[in-house]
Amino acid sequence: MDRLHVSPCFLPGTRLGNVMFTLAAACAHALRVGVPCHVPWNYNDATLLLRSRLGDWVLPSTPCGVNEPAAWQEPSFAYHPIPLHITRGGVCGYFQSARYFEGQEPFIRSLFAPFIAEKEPRTAGIHIRLGDYKQLRHKHRVHGIDFLQRAFTHISPDVNRLILFSDEPEAAADMLVHLPEFRRLPLEIDRNNTCEALRRMTAMEELIISCSSFSWWGAWLGQTRKVIVPRHWFSGVIEDYQDVYLPHWVKL
Repeated sequence: MDRLHVSPCFLPGTRLGNVMFTLAAACAHALRVGVPCHVPWNYNDATLLLRSRLGDWVLPSTPCGVNEPAAWQEPSFAYHPIPLHITRGGVCGYFQSARYFEGQEPFIRSLFAPFIAEKEPRTAGIHIRLGDYKQLRHKHRVHGIDFLQRAFTHISPDVNRLILFSDEPEAAADMLVHLPEFRRLPLEIDRNNTCEALRRMTAMEELIISCSSFSWWGAWLGQTRKVIVPRHWFSGVIEDYQDVYLPHWVKL
Protein backbone atom coordinates (compact mmCIF):
# COMPACT_ATOMS: atom_id res chain seq x y z
CA MET A 1 0.00 0.00 0.00
CA ASP A 2 1.25 3.52 -0.82
CA ARG A 3 2.49 5.38 2.23
CA LEU A 4 1.18 8.64 0.80
CA HIS A 5 -2.49 8.50 -0.06
CA VAL A 6 -5.72 10.15 0.97
CA SER A 7 -9.09 8.53 1.52
CA PRO A 8 -12.67 9.64 2.08
CA CYS A 9 -14.01 9.19 5.62
CA PHE A 10 -17.68 8.33 5.32
CA LEU A 11 -20.08 9.52 8.01
CA PRO A 12 -22.54 7.32 9.95
CA GLY A 13 -25.79 6.67 8.09
CA THR A 14 -24.42 8.05 4.83
CA ARG A 15 -26.38 7.11 1.71
CA LEU A 16 -25.47 7.03 -1.97
CA GLY A 17 -25.55 10.77 -2.71
CA ASN A 18 -23.47 11.66 0.34
CA VAL A 19 -21.01 8.86 -0.43
CA MET A 20 -20.55 10.32 -3.91
CA PHE A 21 -19.85 13.81 -2.53
CA THR A 22 -17.22 12.58 -0.09
CA LEU A 23 -15.61 10.34 -2.69
CA ALA A 24 -15.54 13.11 -5.30
CA ALA A 25 -13.91 15.56 -2.87
CA ALA A 26 -11.26 13.04 -1.83
CA CYS A 27 -10.48 12.02 -5.41
CA ALA A 28 -10.19 15.62 -6.58
CA HIS A 29 -7.86 16.46 -3.68
CA ALA A 30 -5.73 13.40 -4.38
CA LEU A 31 -5.34 14.50 -8.00
CA ARG A 32 -4.34 18.02 -6.94
CA VAL A 33 -1.63 16.86 -4.55
CA GLY A 34 -0.46 13.95 -6.72
CA VAL A 35 -1.18 10.99 -4.44
CA PRO A 36 -3.47 7.96 -4.81
CA CYS A 37 -6.97 7.84 -3.38
CA HIS A 38 -7.92 4.72 -1.42
CA VAL A 39 -11.55 4.09 -0.55
CA PRO A 40 -13.20 2.35 2.45
CA TRP A 41 -15.49 0.37 0.17
CA ASN A 42 -16.71 -1.94 2.95
CA TYR A 43 -18.04 0.94 5.05
CA ASN A 44 -21.75 0.25 4.46
CA ASP A 45 -24.31 -0.94 1.91
CA ALA A 46 -24.16 2.36 0.00
CA THR A 47 -20.39 2.17 -0.52
CA LEU A 48 -20.61 -1.46 -1.61
CA LEU A 49 -23.42 -0.57 -4.02
CA LEU A 50 -21.36 2.25 -5.51
CA ARG A 51 -18.32 0.03 -5.89
CA SER A 52 -20.34 -2.58 -7.77
CA ARG A 53 -21.76 0.10 -10.05
CA LEU A 54 -18.49 1.79 -10.99
CA GLY A 55 -16.97 -1.36 -12.47
CA ASP A 56 -13.54 -0.84 -14.05
CA TRP A 57 -13.22 2.57 -12.43
CA VAL A 58 -13.16 1.12 -8.92
CA LEU A 59 -10.38 2.73 -6.88
CA PRO A 60 -8.17 0.70 -4.51
CA SER A 61 -9.48 -0.07 -1.06
CA THR A 62 -8.20 1.00 2.32
CA PRO A 63 -6.99 -1.87 4.55
CA CYS A 64 -10.03 -4.02 5.38
CA GLY A 65 -12.18 -1.50 3.50
CA VAL A 66 -12.84 0.70 6.54
CA ASN A 67 -12.39 4.40 7.33
CA GLU A 68 -8.86 5.53 8.07
CA PRO A 69 -8.06 8.07 10.81
CA ALA A 70 -9.09 11.56 9.73
CA ALA A 71 -6.25 13.91 8.82
CA TRP A 72 -8.63 16.78 8.11
CA GLN A 73 -12.20 17.55 9.15
CA GLU A 74 -14.46 19.90 7.19
CA PRO A 75 -15.01 22.73 9.71
CA SER A 76 -18.56 23.62 8.66
CA PHE A 77 -21.11 22.89 5.95
CA ALA A 78 -19.85 25.76 3.76
CA TYR A 79 -17.03 25.13 1.30
CA HIS A 80 -13.56 25.07 2.82
CA PRO A 81 -10.70 23.98 0.52
CA ILE A 82 -8.82 20.93 1.75
CA PRO A 83 -5.29 22.13 2.63
CA LEU A 84 -2.68 21.07 0.10
CA HIS A 85 -0.39 19.72 2.80
CA ILE A 86 -2.89 16.89 3.43
CA THR A 87 -1.23 14.01 1.57
CA ARG A 88 -1.91 11.16 3.96
CA GLY A 89 -4.98 9.97 5.86
CA GLY A 90 -8.70 10.54 5.68
CA VAL A 91 -10.69 13.64 4.81
CA CYS A 92 -13.96 13.81 6.72
CA GLY A 93 -17.08 15.86 6.02
CA TYR A 94 -20.15 16.26 3.85
CA PHE A 95 -18.38 18.14 1.03
CA GLN A 96 -21.70 19.14 -0.54
CA SER A 97 -20.41 21.60 -3.11
CA ALA A 98 -19.11 21.26 -6.65
CA ARG A 99 -16.33 23.62 -5.59
CA TYR A 100 -14.55 20.68 -3.95
CA PHE A 101 -13.90 19.15 -7.35
CA GLU A 102 -13.56 22.33 -9.38
CA GLY A 103 -10.99 21.78 -12.13
CA GLN A 104 -11.33 18.01 -11.84
CA GLU A 105 -14.80 17.73 -13.37
CA PRO A 106 -13.72 15.51 -16.31
CA PHE A 107 -12.32 12.92 -13.91
CA ILE A 108 -15.40 13.00 -11.68
CA ARG A 109 -17.70 12.60 -14.69
CA SER A 110 -15.58 9.67 -15.89
CA LEU A 111 -15.63 8.12 -12.43
CA PHE A 112 -19.42 8.33 -12.26
CA ALA A 113 -20.02 7.65 -15.97
CA PRO A 114 -22.15 4.53 -15.26
CA PHE A 115 -24.76 6.89 -13.81
CA ILE A 116 -25.02 9.11 -16.91
CA ALA A 117 -27.77 8.40 -19.47
CA GLU A 118 -28.68 9.90 -22.82
CA LYS A 119 -31.21 12.71 -22.68
CA GLU A 120 -34.92 12.00 -23.09
CA PRO A 121 -36.15 14.85 -25.29
CA ARG A 122 -38.78 17.26 -23.95
CA THR A 123 -38.88 15.44 -20.61
CA ALA A 124 -38.78 16.95 -17.13
CA GLY A 125 -38.28 15.17 -13.85
CA ILE A 126 -39.36 15.92 -10.31
CA HIS A 127 -37.78 14.41 -7.22
CA ILE A 128 -39.91 14.37 -4.08
CA ARG A 129 -38.08 12.90 -1.12
CA LEU A 130 -40.38 11.90 1.70
CA GLY A 131 -39.40 8.84 3.78
CA ASP A 132 -36.92 9.82 6.48
CA TYR A 133 -37.33 13.54 5.71
CA LYS A 134 -40.86 13.48 7.15
CA GLN A 135 -39.44 12.48 10.53
CA LEU A 136 -36.54 14.94 10.27
CA ARG A 137 -38.36 18.17 9.43
CA HIS A 138 -36.26 20.00 12.02
CA LYS A 139 -33.30 19.39 9.67
CA HIS A 140 -34.59 18.60 6.18
CA ARG A 141 -37.18 20.28 3.99
CA VAL A 142 -40.04 18.41 2.35
CA HIS A 143 -41.63 19.95 -0.76
CA GLY A 144 -44.74 21.94 0.10
CA ILE A 145 -47.69 22.63 -2.18
CA ASP A 146 -46.69 26.28 -2.62
CA PHE A 147 -43.18 25.35 -3.80
CA LEU A 148 -44.50 22.72 -6.22
CA GLN A 149 -46.97 25.17 -7.75
CA ARG A 150 -44.32 27.85 -8.23
CA ALA A 151 -41.74 25.38 -9.49
CA PHE A 152 -44.00 24.10 -12.22
CA THR A 153 -44.40 27.59 -13.69
CA HIS A 154 -40.69 27.43 -14.55
CA ILE A 155 -40.99 24.24 -16.61
CA SER A 156 -40.57 25.13 -20.28
CA PRO A 157 -43.66 25.05 -22.53
CA ASP A 158 -42.00 22.55 -24.91
CA VAL A 159 -41.80 19.88 -22.18
CA ASN A 160 -44.45 17.22 -22.82
CA ARG A 161 -43.69 14.53 -20.23
CA LEU A 162 -43.04 14.46 -16.49
CA ILE A 163 -41.17 11.71 -14.63
CA LEU A 164 -41.64 11.39 -10.87
CA PHE A 165 -38.78 10.11 -8.71
CA SER A 166 -39.56 9.42 -5.06
CA ASP A 167 -38.85 7.07 -2.18
CA GLU A 168 -42.64 7.06 -1.58
CA PRO A 169 -43.96 7.26 -5.16
CA GLU A 170 -47.66 6.78 -4.46
CA ALA A 171 -47.75 9.47 -1.78
CA ALA A 172 -45.73 11.82 -3.99
CA ALA A 173 -47.97 11.20 -6.99
CA ASP A 174 -51.01 11.95 -4.85
CA MET A 175 -49.50 15.34 -4.03
CA LEU A 176 -49.17 16.15 -7.73
CA VAL A 177 -52.48 14.91 -9.11
CA HIS A 178 -54.34 17.36 -6.90
CA LEU A 179 -52.45 20.34 -8.33
CA PRO A 180 -54.00 21.80 -11.50
CA GLU A 181 -50.58 23.02 -12.65
CA PHE A 182 -49.36 19.46 -13.13
CA ARG A 183 -52.36 18.16 -15.03
CA ARG A 184 -51.19 19.40 -18.41
CA LEU A 185 -48.44 16.76 -18.52
CA PRO A 186 -48.76 12.97 -18.46
CA LEU A 187 -47.11 11.71 -15.28
CA GLU A 188 -44.89 8.63 -15.23
CA ILE A 189 -43.56 7.16 -11.99
CA ASP A 190 -39.99 5.90 -12.12
CA ARG A 191 -39.85 2.62 -10.21
CA ASN A 192 -36.21 1.73 -10.81
CA ASN A 193 -33.79 0.75 -8.07
CA THR A 194 -31.60 3.46 -6.55
CA CYS A 195 -28.79 3.37 -9.10
CA GLU A 196 -31.06 3.14 -12.12
CA ALA A 197 -33.27 5.94 -10.78
CA LEU A 198 -30.24 8.21 -10.44
CA ARG A 199 -29.11 7.28 -13.94
CA ARG A 200 -32.50 8.07 -15.41
CA MET A 201 -32.62 11.36 -13.54
CA THR A 202 -29.56 12.47 -15.53
CA ALA A 203 -31.61 11.97 -18.71
CA MET A 204 -34.06 14.73 -17.78
CA GLU A 205 -33.79 17.99 -19.71
CA GLU A 206 -35.25 19.90 -16.75
CA LEU A 207 -35.49 18.97 -13.08
CA ILE A 208 -37.36 20.04 -9.98
CA ILE A 209 -35.16 18.65 -7.22
CA SER A 210 -35.46 18.05 -3.51
CA CYS A 211 -32.93 19.36 -1.00
CA SER A 212 -31.20 16.03 -1.38
CA SER A 213 -27.72 14.95 -2.40
CA PHE A 214 -29.34 12.23 -4.54
CA SER A 215 -31.13 14.60 -6.91
CA TRP A 216 -28.21 17.06 -6.71
CA TRP A 217 -26.11 14.43 -8.46
CA GLY A 218 -28.87 13.76 -10.96
CA ALA A 219 -28.74 17.43 -11.96
CA TRP A 220 -24.95 17.78 -11.93
CA LEU A 221 -24.13 14.59 -13.79
CA GLY A 222 -26.90 15.26 -16.31
CA GLN A 223 -25.70 18.85 -16.87
CA THR A 224 -29.40 19.61 -16.73
CA ARG A 225 -30.31 22.78 -18.61
CA LYS A 226 -32.82 23.99 -16.01
CA VAL A 227 -32.90 23.02 -12.33
CA ILE A 228 -35.53 24.34 -9.92
CA VAL A 229 -34.73 23.98 -6.23
CA PRO A 230 -35.93 25.35 -2.87
CA ARG A 231 -33.87 28.37 -1.83
CA HIS A 232 -33.52 26.98 1.70
CA TRP A 233 -31.56 23.71 1.64
CA PHE A 234 -32.00 22.94 5.34
CA SER A 235 -34.36 23.67 8.17
CA GLY A 236 -33.05 24.49 11.62
CA VAL A 237 -29.56 25.50 12.65
CA ILE A 238 -27.55 24.88 9.46
CA GLU A 239 -27.47 28.17 7.56
CA ASP A 240 -24.15 28.11 5.66
CA TYR A 241 -25.42 26.02 2.74
CA GLN A 242 -25.23 28.43 -0.21
CA ASP A 243 -22.23 26.64 -1.73
CA VAL A 244 -24.43 23.63 -2.47
CA TYR A 245 -26.19 25.49 -5.30
CA LEU A 246 -24.90 25.86 -8.85
CA PRO A 247 -25.00 29.40 -10.27
CA HIS A 248 -27.61 28.72 -12.96
CA TRP A 249 -30.11 26.93 -10.72
CA VAL A 250 -33.48 28.60 -10.14
CA LYS A 251 -33.98 29.02 -6.38
CA LEU A 252 -37.56 29.52 -5.18
